[in-house]
Amino acid sequence: IAEHNSYFAHLLKRACSERPLTIILDGLDQVEEYSGRSLKWFPVVLPQHVKLILGLRDGSNELQEIQERLPDDGSNYIEILDLDIEETLLIIEHLLLIKGRRLTDAQLSFARICLADNSYPRYAHIFAHIACKWHTLAIPERFWIKHSIYEIFCDYIMEMAKTVDISEINKLFASLGIFKNGITESEMFQILLSPPEQCDTNSDCP
Repeated sequence: IAEHNSYFAHLLKRACSERPLTIILDGLDQVEEYSGRSLKWFPVVLPQHVKLILGLRDGSNELQEIQERLPDDGSNYIEILDLDIEETLLIIEHLLLIKGRRLTDAQLSFARICLADNSYPRYAHIFAHIACKWHTLAIPERFWIKHSIYEIFCDYIMEMAKTVDISEINKLFASLGIFKNGITESEMFQILLSPPEQCDTNSDCP
């Protein structure tokens, strides 16, 4: 944003009552790897009909810099606390309810164990997706140690590798890097099930 400060300022001026502008920037304290962390572009005073919502981690240098330029008057900052286990469990139960499923007492106890270190929405969605496929009232033994998204991800890759050639899996990950908005489930299967590319007999194969 700092590199396009003039454009950003012009964008803010274009807001009006007929076309209000709301800008949401999440993880502003995590972009240093991709761009400079200069906050010179940050407007202390916004034009009418403009709302600017920034997401930063507590204790970050960026948050401290913004707080120095924009003191809190009781309405500038909102602290969003992490979800607790029961709140995350409500997300899981809601997602399962949509699918007409529910957890047994044993599965609920297991869910609480998993959520102790993973009490956030993304894990809740993944957990619910997997729980929908359980065909037993107990806990599938192979899922017991999957207490993190990373472990679940690795588990799925191992399962995929049993039926899909590893080169196709690599092609899938390469595609994920190209499509900045992600791909749908049908597009994913299309990539995995597409026939391997054939080399021209008159050309050199890599």
